[in-house]
Amino acid sequence: MPTNHPTSGREPYDILIRAVGQGIREVYGTSDWTQVESKAEGLWTLYAGSTGLAWAEVGERVRRAWEEAAVAAQ
Repeated sequence: MPTNHPTSGREPYDILIRAVGQGIREVYGTSDWTQVESKAEGLWTLYAGSTGLAWAEVGERVRRAWEEAAVAAQ
């Protein structure tokens, strides 16, 4: 049975991962990932217990969302 849910076809927690990356960009506004990576990782650890995904599994996806947030802001 097909679904019309807006998140169908997305990987689990994709929206949450994007929100973390975009939120870090909005809050800290830096263009240097090394300055915010530990903050992003710290934020993700708040969600890790409920998602079951460790930073090692999502870190690169959060970084991509952080980078895409800069492009979207231009």
